[in-house]
Amino acid sequence: MPQACEFFRAKAVPSGFPPSRSGLPLIVWIQSLVTRFSAWTRRGRRAAVVEEVDTELRDAFLAELTDILQSIDTALARWRANPSDIDAHKQLRRGFHTIKGSAPLVGADLLGNYCKDLERLMNEFQERPAKVTPIAISTLAQAIGLLPAFGESLRADRPAPVLASAVHQRVLRLIAR
Repeated sequence: MPQACEFFRAKAVPSGFPPSRSGLPLIVWIQSLVTRFSAWTRRGRRAAVVEEVDTELRDAFLAELTDILQSIDTALARWRANPSDIDAHKQLRRGFHTIKGSAPLVGADLLGNYCKDLERLMNEFQERPAKVTPIAISTLAQAIGLLPAFGESLRADRPAPVLASAVHQRVLRLIAR
């Protein structure tokens, strides 16, 4: 599809022209319309989210995030001491699930995706206990350690923590194994 878009741009055909007038194959014309439409809707949806997030909702989310992070820290300590502790495991997964669901409502999509994958990792640990290795536990602890920095980034309207991408990639590799 990118090649088709480049071909379309190279022809400099006005976007409203149907393929019969422009000489473009029908599929190229349709792909270019789809590409432009999807880019337009992503920009529109993103702008709408940023405009609609009010400070009251963000403050409520950040207060809830603080409580959830305390619960996650407590559960992590219990789970590290005993990886077969089902209640601690559920508490971790529930905390990630809650953040995953509410973060996008305040424009924190990266945090939501990050927690979605932490929840997936916990599901992997439940389904395949052999994946619970010291390295996996350490990676989970590092990922959890970055959650407060996500909150501070959101509070200060800054980008996500610098290390988040690298730790997130390690989490994804653990899930894929």
